[in-house]
Amino acid sequence: MREAWFGAALLSLTACSLERPPVAENPLRIGLHVAPASLDPHERNEFVTFAVLSNVYEALTALSPALRVEPALAESWHSLDDRTWRFRLRRGVVFHDGSPLTAADVVFSLQRARSLPASEFKSYLAVMESAREVAPDEVEIVTQRPNAVLLSRLAFVLIVPHDSPVPISEPVGTGPYRLVGSGAGLPLHLAAFDRHWSGSPRERAVELDVIKDPDRTQALLDGRTDLLLEVAPGEVEAIRGAGLRVVSSPGPAVDVLQMRTDALPFRDVRVRRAVSLALDRQALVDRVLLGHGAPAGQLVSRNVFGFDPALAPPPRDVSAARRLLAEAGYASGLDVELEHRRENGIDELARQLKEAGIRAQPQQYHWHELISRLAQGRVRFAFLAIVSDSGEAGDVFDSTVHTRDAVAGFGDSNDTGYSNPALDALIESTGRTAGLDERRRLLQNCMRLTMRDLPLVPVFERNLIWGVGRGIAFEPRADGRVLLRDIRRERPR
Repeated sequence: MREAWFGAALLSLTACSLERPPVAENPLRIGLHVAPASLDPHERNEFVTFAVLSNVYEALTALSPALRVEPALAESWHSLDDRTWRFRLRRGVVFHDGSPLTAADVVFSLQRARSLPASEFKSYLAVMESAREVAPDEVEIVTQRPNAVLLSRLAFVLIVPHDSPVPISEPVGTGPYRLVGSGAGLPLHLAAFDRHWSGSPRERAVELDVIKDPDRTQALLDGRTDLLLEVAPGEVEAIRGAGLRVVSSPGPAVDVLQMRTDALPFRDVRVRRAVSLALDRQALVDRVLLGHGAPAGQLVSRNVFGFDPALAPPPRDVSAARRLLAEAGYASGLDVELEHRRENGIDELARQLKEAGIRAQPQQYHWHELISRLAQGRVRFAFLAIVSDSGEAGDVFDSTVHTRDAVAGFGDSNDTGYSNPALDALIESTGRTAGLDERRRLLQNCMRLTMRDLPLVPVFERNLIWGVGRGIAFEPRADGRVLLRDIRRERPR
């Protein structure tokens, strides 16, 4: 999953058949750093988009704050054999327009997420052979082969009504909140869905808006937002100094330098290795993150299943980097554009690369524009982040490292052009392995092969930092998502 820390416009939300109440005078206000890229839950597999839509839509399964699989729209499931699963739907679930959830909606959603041309969720269903309605409240999923992580992957395929259009611009889900209001764009107004199967959420109204620099910290200090997402490290002391709470915890993301491996200059692995050796990762953590993170030597963070403790971040070696560049035909160094979204540390990163002969010229894009360029294969060199929000390294390998395969569904976020058939086979084998120890070993082998070829160079693990307003009870999840039902105001303002 990509991280925005994508461009579809946020269109008018006027078609819900339920009468829409006026926006509450005192909503819970969430400060985003970027808008959702789409309101269609099967398009952009991007961190903020999925986090927002997870409050409006639900999946068959869910992940707990500690990333354990839990029932959601499916109240139970069982396997008939090692490839066939039956899911019993929760009784009494309705969509926001009042229509009941049925097996037909689930089958439609699974097939839509796998076949929609714009879908970036195909890799989650790459192992699925078929899905069919057994009864109005029962769905059968057959996999192509035994798969140990089907239940956790299903948590990322959100369920929509069976007659949903393409694309979806007027969301109708089953989640605890529904979109309300009129007009396009931000802020987004959410209202508690009183017919939700778990009961109505405590906060009756929520407003989500993008708080831009340099106003982000001040918006929290002034009480104009209650919870601020992606606080910059340099803002922490000001927030704490005002007596407000800052929550910083290891996140599921690794910031990386991504390169097109099917074009010069990065087609040569020596150039990619030179990029890696040019970096002083600890200095970047100290100067850019102000200590809110750790150097990275692989594509997943320490708290992700499949992390390999033996893959330490490589030490900086500028002489070796220059030697590799010379061997690759770039004795005088090379010039390349380094594309990025808003990044406070881009200058320090470019400075370190330049010392090794890689003259990277930073080029800033809005995140939505950058991901569009990535998907079109137009980006040779970029600084961005890879997220393992399922807590399992297999998601990164299936979606970002595996060769693009539109039929099988692998590689739907592979924007590097990287392809290694031997690694592809190893990645596919991880899904067939049920034993945790063996699966961990296979995932670590995948990581070692990936780090040998370096289609993406890991830079650092960035902590997730939130600014928490007065009277707000909030604790972070391991995947970094903010589920609004878990937030409450301890006292009225």
